[in-house]
Amino acid sequence: MVRAKVDGVSRMWRFVRGAPLTYLWLIVLLGTTIYQHTRGRHLHHLLVHNSTNIRDLAGDPLRVLFESLLWIDGRYWTPYLVLFTLFLAPAEHWLGQIRWLTVGLTAHVVATYLSEGWLYLAIEFHHAPQRLVHATDIGVSYFLVGVTAVLAYRIATPWRWAYL
Repeated sequence: MVRAKVDGVSRMWRFVRGAPLTYLWLIVLLGTTIYQHTRGRHLHHLLVHNSTNIRDLAGDPLRVLFESLLWIDGRYWTPYLVLFTLFLAPAEHWLGQIRWLTVGLTAHVVATYLSEGWLYLAIEFHHAPQRLVHATDIGVSYFLVGVTAVLAYRIATPWRWAYL
């Protein structure tokens, strides 16, 4: 019984060690989430300042693209632990760190510019209010979705469509 627990812990530790970027990022997100919870009323200002909104992308795109990956737009960190373990870690095992990072960052940058570009056009053609230039857009979702989508290649064809 004890031996089975030790083997399980050992296998879990090997899994975590095999995806160092995933779990390092998860630790960073835990820290920023704890920090978010201590900020109270100032949280909105903090998130807007680290947002990939139209205004900030025009002014300092590299900074906001990087900093938006350090925050989650939510109260709870635990769902990210589950999603990172189910999707990002297996993808990092499969792709390796460099390809995993390339896929995720490409998805993050391209999806951010597509969504904010679409919003910019909507504002320009008066289909959306001007105040949305400062809309809060932070988080890891584009990175997570991009890497998760690539995992579809690992799934057998009949099941791939259900996964997608």
